Amino acid sequence: MIKTQNLSFEYERGIPILDSIDISVQEHEKVGIIGANGAGKSTLLKIFVGLLDKYHGDVRVLGYSVEKKNYAKIREQVSYMFQDSDNQLFMPTALEDIEFALRNYKKSEQEIKQSVDYAIKATGCADLINKSVWKMSGGEKKLVCIATMLATKPKIMLLDEPTNSLDPFNRKNLIDIIKSLKSTVVIASHDLDMILDTCDRVILMNNGKIIATGECMEILSNRELLESNRLLLPISLTKKSEL
Repeated sequence: MIKTQNLSFEYERGIPILDSIDISVQEHEKVGIIGANGAGKSTLLKIFVGLLDKYHGDVRVLGYSVEKKNYAKIREQVSYMFQDSDNQLFMPTALEDIEFALRNYKKSEQEIKQSVDYAIKATGCADLINKSVWKMSGGEKKLVCIATMLATKPKIMLLDEPTNSLDPFNRKNLIDIIKSLKSTVVIASHDLDMILDTCDRVILMNNGKIIATGECMEILSNRELLESNRLLLPISLTKKSEL
């Protein structure tokens, strides 16, 4: 579904953000990308969906090389969640935001209704659809962002810090939604407990390089590995170790 070979990227010449990254993500897999600030997590997701170009190496998503001529084909099947929901929601109401991509892809009214109904039911945001996004809480905006993604029934979902700004109730709600997804999911996050709850595999990054990759418990229970890369054990595992 996603494959990179020798991927490197720099915003400023001579200052690498990603350095020789090789990644492979399989169909229906849920992969967590973890690392401290500046590790390159968000940059990686943006490259996957064509928000950043001028990288070096090979990047393929759904078999397409990630380059301008293929952006439309990729984005029709890949959904991306920004860290800041205000960068994603721009229509007057939530319903219009959920419908936006479908109308842009010239779907029929029947297809739009079916897809919107599915997305609203999956996220439980029926009470938000006529609400202005400017009057929503951070948690409500995150739910609507997920609904906009689900409406297009994407093959791949890229989530950048999806639990940021969420209270405990909405965080649990979002985790339950992620766990129920049938799509391939790649999550970049500092929330290691959420990664532990939702992902099959973890990729640990530091200073633009892949440090380790493996099953969630294998990586996330390794205190020495995490702390040497400026991360801490998930809270749930810390509590168990203290018992």
